[in-house]
Amino acid sequence: MKNIGTQTLETDRLILRRFTVEDAEDAFYGWFHDDDASRYMRWKPHDNIAQTRELLLKIVADYEKADQYRWAVTLKPGNKAIGVIGFTIENEYDSVASFAYMLNKAYRNRGIISE
Repeated sequence: MKNIGTQTLETDRLILRRFTVEDAEDAFYGWFHDDDASRYMRWKPHDNIAQTRELLLKIVADYEKADQYRWAVTLKPGNKAIGVIGFTIENEYDSVASFAYMLNKAYRNRGIISE
């Protein structure tokens, strides 16, 4: 597999782009502090925005690796992060990967993730 890293993707309604640390407020209040959003994830809800900034710093640093795929989901027009989509290659030899997403409650059930 040729890894190309997180590239910007665009659909009719969405732009999937790389995160920046400036997305911390949208991410914290949108889903990272939400018990419901994290219920099926491997992490606990964030207690404060500093935890979210720390995670975004790691995500931004990981963009240097071609096998890292993390997108901020944004609606057109605008640049507000309303969710996250991640794709992680677990074992390239066996073609095993995991896929995860979270969305701000206000944007669920609108066909965003399936788009």
